[in-house]
Amino acid sequence: MVKLDQFKSILYKILTNNTDFKSGIQILVDSFFSETDSFNRLSICHSALSHIKEYYEYLILKNDINIVGYLQILDASLLLVDQLFNEVKNMKTNSAVVSFSTYQAVIDVYMLDRKLCERKKNELHKKVSDRKHIDQSQTGGQSSNRQNRRTCSRCWGRGSILCPTCQGTGTAIRNGYPKGCARCNMACEIQCFICNGKGYH
Repeated sequence: MVKLDQFKSILYKILTNNTDFKSGIQILVDSFFSETDSFNRLSICHSALSHIKEYYEYLILKNDINIVGYLQILDASLLLVDQLFNEVKNMKTNSAVVSFSTYQAVIDVYMLDRKLCERKKNELHKKVSDRKHIDQSQTGGQSSNRQNRRTCSRCWGRGSILCPTCQGTGTAIRNGYPKGCARCNMACEIQCFICNGKGYH
């Protein structure tokens, strides 16, 4: 089996060089699926999802990501959690392969990941719509005022920061099971407390 750190480096290369995240990751995952058994496939799939999240959280922290690219990465994440879910369902067909507690724990993770990704996508689509509406309604004088604004040094103009409680994962482990973060309600981010969500001073 290929080591996961090697898998991570390949995945990073695809995310960096391939604009079609979805098909690139699909090809990569399929190639690994053809060479490994069920448990290794499950491990690789889950690790790939974690690395994708880690990658776009890194880009967000650097303020170096556009909304279209972000949505593509979320689509890829949804693709992988679906792969994971289908893999576990296939394993469950043979009761000797996986215990019910393991099965249920993976399903819980799947549901949290899918809910988180879908919520993020909806939020981003709303931001795109709101931004277009604001840009269309701004006058020249208002544009001049925007130029005098100072970008918030805490959130770098985003208006939100990674949740300090869950560190941007949206989940927390309680009693041995993954649960939604109570502070950000699985949104991964909270409103910046320096600029009150405006992104500027």
